[in-house]
Amino acid sequence: MGKGIGSDMIMFKDNIIYARRDSVYTKPYNEKTFTLNEELSQLVKKDVYTSGTLVISNGYLWLFNKDHLSKISIEDIDGTYSVEKVFLSKELRNEKVGYENLTVLGSNEYLIGSSYGYTTLNQNKKTVTTNELYINEVKSFKDGEFILFGLTDIPTIPYKDNFLQIHYSSPSYNSLNTVLYQYRVLELNESWSEWAENTSIELKNLSYGDYNFEVRSRINETLSTNTETYSFTIARPYYLTNTAIAIYILLLIALIILLNGFYIWYFKRQKERALLKQQKELELRNLTNEKNLIELRNAKLRGDIEHRNKELAISTMAMIKKNETLNELKEELNNLPKTVESKSLKKMLDKT
Repeated sequence: MGKGIGSDMIMFKDNIIYARRDSVYTKPYNEKTFTLNEELSQLVKKDVYTSGTLVISNGYLWLFNKDHLSKISIEDIDGTYSVEKVFLSKELRNEKVGYENLTVLGSNEYLIGSSYGYTTLNQNKKTVTTNELYINEVKSFKDGEFILFGLTDIPTIPYKDNFLQIHYSSPSYNSLNTVLYQYRVLELNESWSEWAENTSIELKNLSYGDYNFEVRSRINETLSTNTETYSFTIARPYYLTNTAIAIYILLLIALIILLNGFYIWYFKRQKERALLKQQKELELRNLTNEKNLIELRNAKLRGDIEHRNKELAISTMAMIKKNETLNELKEELNNLPKTVESKSLKKMLDKT
């Protein structure tokens, strides 16, 4: 079962009860084994536990919890446990943990010891009949000053002054009552907050839009008969107003027109550049072709010249050969006797 600070064991109506944080074990006096009691263990769960101290008074077993006392009895017929909550919070009791005590004074009247004295508890007085909740004040903060809003108004709060403080209360005329509150903002979370004693809430850093704040209360275990609602609106920031959106649309249209004009100019320029490039490439190709053609013509001309030179050389050589032959013939004729035929032949050779 384990041991720890704040644990306790007691005999109550022939049952041995052992209590500690998170669990309560029980066993009849004549048995050997403890068993976990789920119902009583709920009374010492972490969120309500203050001490495992057990006190017997006026035929009841008392257990001290965070916001109430647990008054435990055992049915004589079937031995089951029944629990009655007596709402008296730890803050009001102000007892020293581990030294809790409760003494009966009379019929349903008890004396509870605390660190600063005693508190009288009279269960004959019903302290809570009805519980009604009121929103008392709603205000915002602007330029260093609070601004009050009407409780029936639906105020529009500027986005830059995104702050709202709501005060609420449930009247309770008994200082021993425990008054707790829950709230929620439906647009943010549909779940209720944890029960707390705070009587005001500050809402800030909300997004723009419409909101509905709800609050309810509980005095001891009595829920408020009403749930109060307060509606308000957080205005759009200046950069999301209808005027700003219209300006954004106009700027977007102008930007689209500007970009469209730029793209038209850009692609036109690219097209002109491409055409100019193609023209230059074509001119260069033409120049290359002309150069190649000239080179071909020059090569042909050089070939022709070489051919002519060869022919001229051959012709010159032939002429030289011819002249040499003629000169030889003339010399031969000169050596021959001078006859009419030789003279005629010599004249013919001189003419050649």
